[in-house]
Amino acid sequence: MTVIRYIRTLVRDRMDWRRARRDYLALCEEGRGATLQFSVGIHPEDHEWTGINGVTALKTTVPLTPRGKRYMAGVIRDIETTCIWAVLDAAKRERLAVADEPRGDHR
Repeated sequence: MTVIRYIRTLVRDRMDWRRARRDYLALCEEGRGATLQFSVGIHPEDHEWTGINGVTALKTTVPLTPRGKRYMAGVIRDIETTCIWAVLDAAKRERLAVADEPRGDHR
C-alpha cells in the first residue's frame, strides 16, 4: 500500500466515523439511541466514607447521548462534593475540639 493510498484510507475511515456518529446522534434525538443503566456510589466496604451525609450513591437510567454523559459526570461530581464537605466538616469539628480543650495553668 502506498503512502497516498494509506492516507486516503485514513481520511475515508475518519469521515465514515463522523458520519456514523452524526447518524447515531440523530437516532438519539428521535429517542432511539442506546440507554445505559448506572448504579454509581461509594463502595459499601469503604467504611470511612459510607456514613457521610449527602449524595453517596445513585441508580438511574440515562440515554447514551452527550446530555446523558454530562448528567453522569455531574452525579460523580456531586458524590465528590459530598466527600469534600465531609472532610471540611471533620476539620471544623477537630478545630473546635482543640479550641475547647483546657490549656493548663497559666499564672
